[in-house]
Amino acid sequence: MRRTPFLLLFLLPLACIAQELTGEAVYERCSGAIVEVGVQDDLGRVRSGGSGIVLKDSAWLVTNYHIFEQGGYLVAQKDGEPIDITGGIVRADAERDVLVFKINTSSFPETWKKIPDLDVVRYDELKRGQKVYAIGNPAGLENTITDGLLSGLRMAEDTAFKLLQISAPISAGSSGGGVFDARGRLVGMSTFIIRPSTAQNLNFALPVDEILFWDRSSTRHDISESTLDPHYAQGLEYWKMHDCLGAITQFRLVPDDSPQKGRALYFTARCLHQRKDYVQAKDGYQRALAADPRIARAHAFLASILLAEGDTTGAMQHQLKAYELDPSLRDAKVAVDDW
Repeated sequence: MRRTPFLLLFLLPLACIAQELTGEAVYERCSGAIVEVGVQDDLGRVRSGGSGIVLKDSAWLVTNYHIFEQGGYLVAQKDGEPIDITGGIVRADAERDVLVFKINTSSFPETWKKIPDLDVVRYDELKRGQKVYAIGNPAGLENTITDGLLSGLRMAEDTAFKLLQISAPISAGSSGGGVFDARGRLVGMSTFIIRPSTAQNLNFALPVDEILFWDRSSTRHDISESTLDPHYAQGLEYWKMHDCLGAITQFRLVPDDSPQKGRALYFTARCLHQRKDYVQAKDGYQRALAADPRIARAHAFLASILLAEGDTTGAMQHQLKAYELDPSLRDAKVAVDDW
């Protein structure tokens, strides 16, 4: 009888150790909650991409704000199946780099059943040196898992929020992915890396405290929710059918205060450009950029007209701006008849 307390004390550390999982087990338990996210333009072309975490108990998709900050339409998928995030924006916080969408679970019931519930661990419970795993979609490679240590518990410079420094490698496309402990619990969200010339493998994540536990009374909505103007949506349909007359008619009905006004002017200019009406097309691109200076292809097409007019300085300025907004244009042949 006297041996029982000794045996209990001896077995307790073994029980704690047994709770830790292998990398394979962490992946098996957690990867189902990591999805691909992308930002599409009006024609459905993906302009940027990253990762997202599905929190099943609240039906939220959580990702980084910076993925979406240039505008467009956020889409999500899991194993090729679309995730419906039309429930609206719950939180859009540019300062903390957090974006939360409400998921409409009824539109994909079979996929939803496969998504696991995640337990979470808060910042104050974490210890430097503990094992961590990052799961995300670097360079579009879906459900990539890496491992490392929790290298540091930091405070962001010039702000009051917390950061996790991790040695688990992350890359472009990992943003918004999950960081988990050795028991498969969510500890944070992969957010950014630092690449100084004298150091390597400096990766950072937001802890769950900054993602999930915020003051609801001061929720930020740095991205306004909007729906497509009906005239703009109809104009796009005509555009996709190569019907410029119908498209221009609808685009001109888009009100000046609509978020899609700049795009409506851009597609109108594209139609005029295809008709070789260069004077009106030039004016259209300039008006489009005055309404929305983030339209990369408006800069590119305006540059082509300016170059033909002999304005090489203006053409170069707009071409460089197009590359800045959309680096993929450096390797793309932008043709006026590209529908």
